[in-house]
Amino acid sequence: MRLLSSTRVGERPRRPNRSTLPAPTTAAVAVAIAVAAAAVTFLAATVAHVPGAVAIPAAAAEPGGGLTTTSRTAALSTSSSTSSKTSSSSSKAPSSSTTTTSQSSSKSSSTSNSKTSSSSSSSSSSKASSSSSSSSSSKSSSTSKSTSSSSSSSSSKQSASVSSTVTSSTSSKTASSTTSTSTSASVSASTSPKASTSSSVSFTSSPSTSTSKTSSTSSTTSSKSSTSTTSTSTSTSTSSTKASTSSTITSSTKTTTSSSSSTKTTSSTALPSNYCLNTASSRSCWGEYNLTTNYYSTTPSTGVTRVFYLTLQRLQLSPDGFQRTVVAFNGTIPGPTLYAQWGDDIEIHLTNQLADNGTAVHVYGLRLPGASAADGVPGISQCPIAPGASAVYRFKADSYGLTYYAARFPLQMADGAFGPLRIDGPTAAAFDEDLPPMLVGDWLHQPATTAYLAGKGKAPTSPSGLVNGVGVFGTGGSYYQQTVQAGRQYRLGVANTGTTAHLKFSIDNHTLTVVAADSVPVQPYDVTVLDLGLAQRYDVVFTADQAAGNYWVRATPQTACADHANAGALRAILRYATAADTTATPVSTAYDSDNECVDLTAALEPVVTVPFAAQALAELVDPPVALGAVTEVTWALGSPNMTVNWATPTLGQTSTSGASATYPSTANAVSLAGAASGWAVLHVTSASYNTSEAAPLHVHGHHWYLLSAGTGSFTGDYTDYLGLNLARRDSVLVPAGGYAVVAVRLDNPGVWLVEHAAGFRAAAGFALQLVERAADVPGAVGLDTNEWGSTCAAWATYAAANSPYQFGSGL
Repeated sequence: MRLLSSTRVGERPRRPNRSTLPAPTTAAVAVAIAVAAAAVTFLAATVAHVPGAVAIPAAAAEPGGGLTTTSRTAALSTSSSTSSKTSSSSSKAPSSSTTTTSQSSSKSSSTSNSKTSSSSSSSSSSKASSSSSSSSSSKSSSTSKSTSSSSSSSSSKQSASVSSTVTSSTSSKTASSTTSTSTSASVSASTSPKASTSSSVSFTSSPSTSTSKTSSTSSTTSSKSSTSTTSTSTSTSTSSTKASTSSTITSSTKTTTSSSSSTKTTSSTALPSNYCLNTASSRSCWGEYNLTTNYYSTTPSTGVTRVFYLTLQRLQLSPDGFQRTVVAFNGTIPGPTLYAQWGDDIEIHLTNQLADNGTAVHVYGLRLPGASAADGVPGISQCPIAPGASAVYRFKADSYGLTYYAARFPLQMADGAFGPLRIDGPTAAAFDEDLPPMLVGDWLHQPATTAYLAGKGKAPTSPSGLVNGVGVFGTGGSYYQQTVQAGRQYRLGVANTGTTAHLKFSIDNHTLTVVAADSVPVQPYDVTVLDLGLAQRYDVVFTADQAAGNYWVRATPQTACADHANAGALRAILRYATAADTTATPVSTAYDSDNECVDLTAALEPVVTVPFAAQALAELVDPPVALGAVTEVTWALGSPNMTVNWATPTLGQTSTSGASATYPSTANAVSLAGAASGWAVLHVTSASYNTSEAAPLHVHGHHWYLLSAGTGSFTGDYTDYLGLNLARRDSVLVPAGGYAVVAVRLDNPGVWLVEHAAGFRAAAGFALQLVERAADVPGAVGLDTNEWGSTCAAWATYAAANSPYQFGSGL
């Protein structure tokens, strides 16, 4: 049985069931009755739309439009391959039945996002209709079922359209089940009739035939078996008050399918004894995997490739009521929400539509084993993408949880170029449903490069802040709003995507249970106020158990960490659907908390135990030397400052020359040699940096193992931490006037950036790069020499003609 996902950008892929998990779970449904029943169940859970802003301007229209999901999971009796070609005028696919589902949406500021499992709720003024039709041509009988659901979401972003094509085929000796869904989305903005987008998305099923006990090749469907066709229709209603782009995307796909098999089909196949469905009451389950699966050594192979198209552009927006020039993905802040599942393959196609800057895209929190070339850092893992050019990033979803992607070129993220990525997997606490990710952070009212150059590298004081791309400044702007149902449990992912501000996050009157930090599942930990450092992400679970009403969601900048001119600006509203007045301004009271720079990390215990096991210990030295199983490094933040060369990335040099590669001193490259079982310990001090300012420290390609952090000097001994299940995450806080001692395992050859997570600090050179096991890098980091060469050649041509100015580090 071969089933392909129908997930789109902004829509969540369904959690594992008998249809979506790797074999043998897909092979378990071999007989006709089981196949038909699975198909109905499969589609009933498919269109669970999670509200979120998705925008693809006309210039971003590429083949496939938004998200194309391709599965390569083979059934016991069928081995299939699918190729797709896209044109702008026609859509043809051999199939025995096709079902079409229409979905329309429009987005507005100051309305509410809601998502329920079996009902629809809406607080916007626009309505969406859905219709479905199905037809089947076969010599056997055909049945059709239809399911419809609707939901409503809000945000003051541009609207979006996406298109994608998937193909699903199923066959056995006794029956075939064909499922095909076509979705089209249309979006309009209330402020401008020109700011509308539309797209059509078609999912066409092409069944294949497999004959028991024989070998056959065919692209037709056995007509002697019964055929079951199921259609699903979803309607979504949203609205938008700020839209400055318009687009129309039309996708037409011609699909051909062939299959070859030589198997004996049995009547049934038992599920593995360790198989467990992920449900509201069993969130720790994930099919044949679960919350205790060691994600460092084991990654599911779903056979699904999720393809996303992003375009970076400069435009005028007023996210908090103050209009300014921004840099954004697909015309919105934040960019479109991307959804995937643990073990999926991911492709991100990025097109640079900026006229005068290079770019790249980095996904926070993924370790990218074997894929350092996809890390997206100009001067380290790639050349910048030149204006008008494109590049593709390919990697595995090796961990799960909320994370985000961001543009990597000096301070582009600070101008709005970031967006959420939710990778579904098991969770450490029960919940009924997900809420849309919440990205929070401080916000400038001038281009970040202008502020950097005017202040000669000094971080400016932010005047405002955004929650999911909206905020209030003076009398302008609006609050992001989220609607919940009383009595239900929700999972919420929250990330600090700001420029300078350390935040305290809370929902008035509600307790938050932390279940993951930087994509590391942790033992449930209750808080009322959550410290949220720059680049940090948390998954939390809470229950809507308060009196029906309206409550402030707060992300308060801590001025003890960095100046902020309007510390109360970062707010959103949580509304109960049964509140007497769902438009009222909340009057709830904030929890008491201190104005401070602190980190929750040390209190968190990872669910998966990976003990710190380094054995060979010695005094810290500088420069570093390899000492048995441990390499030790000391680093005073900001000394020396790092500068990259955009035209000669470190990874390119290392991929060519391996351990014999040499780097200029300005690269601040630290070589970490040793075996895969080795460790490196980094002792970071802030004494030479700024004793009054805490420093969030982010590592690429790894999770930090936090040994110790505090004020003053580290006086402990590494032996104190041997065998412990240390807190792990990729972003930790170095206290003001203090230190942090962190470790990484040398299990991921490549070149990895370590940086101050505040964009202005990284741009000033507060970073270094770890050249990990250089001898093992050639041929082992996913570097496609043709694509690499093309990107660097395009950049060289642009640089020769335009002499781009590189200020600061170039990061």
